[in-house]
Amino acid sequence: EQKIDAVIICSPSPYHLSQAKKLVYSGIHVLVEKPLSNKLKDIESLLKIDQNKDIINLLGYCLRYDPLAIKLKKIIESNKYGEIKYVEVVCESFLPNWRPDQNYKESVSARKELGGGVLLELSHELDYVCWIFDSMFSVSAILENNRKLKIDVEESASLILTSKRGCEINVYLDFASNSLKRFCKVIFENGCLIWDILEKEISWISLDNNKRIEHKHGLERNYVYIQQLEHFFNCIEKNHSPKINFKDGINVLKLIEAAIKSNSKGEKVILK
Repeated sequence: EQKIDAVIICSPSPYHLSQAKKLVYSGIHVLVEKPLSNKLKDIESLLKIDQNKDIINLLGYCLRYDPLAIKLKKIIESNKYGEIKYVEVVCESFLPNWRPDQNYKESVSARKELGGGVLLELSHELDYVCWIFDSMFSVSAILENNRKLKIDVEESASLILTSKRGCEINVYLDFASNSLKRFCKVIFENGCLIWDILEKEISWISLDNNKRIEHKHGLERNYVYIQQLEHFFNCIEKNHSPKINFKDGINVLKLIEAAIKSNSKGEKVILK
């Protein structure tokens, strides 16, 4: 009735699905903050509605707009350094420091009923490994809550992923850590390529430990969010194709639910 053109959904993830379905059904363009939902149940119904509507759906995994993420993907696709031996992805931080002016225990990140826990909250890493290294074939996972933060969600997650191309990717997510780290290390036979997200650089480290900066930028943190919004508007106004849509979000949710299943059963889970 208000003749709204587009909406950004940035409510807690358990509400994303019902809100997105109403908007898509009404023909309103939507940008949904990550993750697409907190669970896979009924998520396919969103795709069925979307298929019958000429609207833009964009998902907010904003690291895809980081120039270094784009550069790393191009390097991997070029096969510049040869065959990948394995990949290490780490994202460590301390949840109480995320928003110092708020009680972290009351935040979405810390509450299970609002979609908290590292798997959903730090799922940027899961999205970009699927984007850069191909979709995943299997996952083995250990989820832990050592009660350090006194919350009811997993504080850390250790995942061993195997891509459909056979690449092994070790992912460690932790928001109860005393250290601050965020990087992707790609190991080759002759050295390793490191995308350090905090230092905003990609470097090559040879076997004799010589470091060479390959690419670097000094962009502000808001850059990726601005790029995301501009892309959203360009999709609506100029018919650009969305860089990341609901199907990509579903793939991340499938990976998360497989990790939860792997942890509970103590075995590797094959993704369907």
